[in-house]
Amino acid sequence: MTSRALQVDVQVVVGAFALDLQLELGATERRALIGPNGSGKSIALRTLIGAHRPNRGVIWVGDRCVFDSARPLALPPEARRIGYLPQDYGLFPHLSAAQNVEFAVRSRHPQWSRSERLQRAVAYLDDLGVAGSRARRPGVLSGGERQRVALARALAAEPTLLLLDEPMSALDIEVRREVRSFLRQTLERLKLPTLLVAHELDDVLSLADRVSLMDKGAVVETASVEEAARRPPTAFACEFWRTSPKQEPNALLE
Repeated sequence: MTSRALQVDVQVVVGAFALDLQLELGATERRALIGPNGSGKSIALRTLIGAHRPNRGVIWVGDRCVFDSARPLALPPEARRIGYLPQDYGLFPHLSAAQNVEFAVRSRHPQWSRSERLQRAVAYLDDLGVAGSRARRPGVLSGGERQRVALARALAAEPTLLLLDEPMSALDIEVRREVRSFLRQTLERLKLPTLLVAHELDDVLSLADRVSLMDKGAVVETASVEEAARRPPTAFACEFWRTSPKQEPNALLE
């Protein structure tokens, strides 16, 4: 059993953008990816799930190789055991909350009957506090409810790694604190290795143990939250660590 949840060394070109990604994630680590717009954070996540095919390199998820350009090997997204929560949550608008989660259960347990899959789906919704919304469609759910349903769907695929792409970006400012606290408690309870793209300092402080700074398609620094805040290596990082809507400037550095 490997002590790493993720090991990546790939190069991928998406349009005019080149990503050169080297990254390792510990078995229970929660890592934030930060960096300026256009630095490649979301492309990195989408490469891991299989939406972008690298030109060369390898991706290991736990003790399983899911991509190797030399073999060649490229497992499809559904075989990678990676849970993914996109910025807009990606829920099917024509399906109820329970049916959205059941879709993920089916990917892991296609032999189960539909009633068994729905029962498991409702259990995930109940665990995340939204079982009462099981029959409602995403369009009538609040932002916080949509996030919890989407998280339930990601977890229902029984992933060994969880990817979160700006998990607070679709939420109104007034509900972010409550949802952020809930998400932190859930991740701490599950101890599931997590890689999240973050644009807000408060998300990093609440949800991450360590931080990787990306710039121009590459990771330029990886450190603990405290170390990264103490010695920011770029102008973006200086601004990021000194500014938060809920803290006084420089509070982390005092």
